[in-house]
Amino acid sequence: MDAELTNRSRDALAAAGNRAVTEGHPDLTPAHLLLALLAGQENENITDLLAAVDADQAAVRAGAERVLAGLPSVTGSTVAPPQPNRELLAVVADAQSRAQDLGDEYLSTEHLLIAIAAKGGAAGEVLSRQGATADKLQEAFQKARGARRVTTPDPEGQYKALEKFGTDLTAAAREGRLDPVIGRDQEIRR
Repeated sequence: MDAELTNRSRDALAAAGNRAVTEGHPDLTPAHLLLALLAGQENENITDLLAAVDADQAAVRAGAERVLAGLPSVTGSTVAPPQPNRELLAVVADAQSRAQDLGDEYLSTEHLLIAIAAKGGAAGEVLSRQGATADKLQEAFQKARGARRVTTPDPEGQYKALEKFGTDLTAAAREGRLDPVIGRDQEIRR
């Protein structure tokens, strides 16, 4: 059983393809995908995962840009659309394998990032140089998601939902951001 792509994974692969077309690259590579994962509108899961392993996101982005700058480009009216290269196919296969091993029904952006670190060639080396190895990313991913599995097309929106949609009143009180109400009965009743 192959895992289906989540909405954000599908968007990232489409954005990677668009970037390859824009740059005139004949191959779609893991570096294109890595930049698409980093550039997404709602990439907080990728950002959080990189932060969890103390990887500098700006350095990862700059390294991936350098990898893309070294790729050959073609121009002309008869240029074929970019095709996934072997490294990208290996990344997707590895991500599917990881998703299945975790019992996930969908292939998330985190699976793709971990697979890039494991099988992504030059893009994987960019991540490794920043300390974002496949093992560290996998460990951080499992810690962040807990016992949850990827069973919907939009699981990324469900992680850290409490932090995203709730307010930590205890932390706000510690920081002095709450207006004290004890001893102000008369003022409050007015």
